[in-house]
Amino acid sequence: MASDLITVYKTTRLDGTDCRTGNVLYTPGSVVRLDAGHYAPTNAGQCAAGLHVMRTLDECVGHCDFGGSESFGPFDRAYFECVARRSNVLWECDGEPKMRVRRMRVVRQVPLAECFGPRGSEVVELVNDLRTIAWLRPDAPHDPSLVAKLVKEHIAALAPWAKAGDIPSEIEIMSLPAARSAAESAAWSAAESVAWSAAWSAARSAARSAARSAAESVAESEAWSAARSAAWSAAWSAAWSAAWSAARSAARSAAHLVGLPDLANPWAPLMSLWRLGAWPIGPVGDKFVIGWPEASSGKRVA
Repeated sequence: MASDLITVYKTTRLDGTDCRTGNVLYTPGSVVRLDAGHYAPTNAGQCAAGLHVMRTLDECVGHCDFGGSESFGPFDRAYFECVARRSNVLWECDGEPKMRVRRMRVVRQVPLAECFGPRGSEVVELVNDLRTIAWLRPDAPHDPSLVAKLVKEHIAALAPWAKAGDIPSEIEIMSLPAARSAAESAAWSAAESVAWSAAWSAARSAARSAARSAAESVAESEAWSAARSAAWSAAWSAAWSAAWSAARSAARSAAHLVGLPDLANPWAPLMSLWRLGAWPIGPVGDKFVIGWPEASSGKRVA
């Protein structure tokens, strides 16, 4: 009977083999099953032998799978939508996302972008792009009009969480050492806690999902790793601060795309500034500060 079928989700290695052994292959249209003697009885518990699946795609994305000593992150896995008959369920419990079955049919492979909601393609593009950004290595002098345009877009998108005057519109380009000092100043920390933190918290509160958390974590990790390596060579004294700032920008952008897909992403313009080789420090006193390699401090942009 059709009512006997339930939809479940399975995560695998990128090649479609199971994360734990690498021996069980999942492909659309195939039936994956365990014969008697190869699965534990229903009273053996959640993690006993069987085919382990999740109830929802979101829970599948957030589930951390291990293969021996190897951990597979959300972008290092494939996702499959499957169906199983209730008669083949070995273990389930109300409130628990994980289930154990002995037989199921693979319906389709779920595109990675689908895992992160209506703007999932932007999340995937963001994460992939983080590995190619020339962090703090601009290939041209800064364009004042472009910098001003991106900062204005950032301020406009922050409107739902910022009061008038919270984010200054006057822009100042600073050298990287000066930018580092600004980033560590009390004034920056105070501004950070007003509009930026409010926008980030709104995205996290709007979608308390595993997918949002996974996207945020991956973006932060990728940006931190890539930006730190580049910053050491571009401006070693500012590397630590710059890498953390880049990681925050990326994490907030990913969280917003998943949590608040219907609203303009205030972090997208900052990521565009990072791609130009700049360091968008943000509000410092009555100015919006941008760090630029080899720039002389104190240059203002209208």
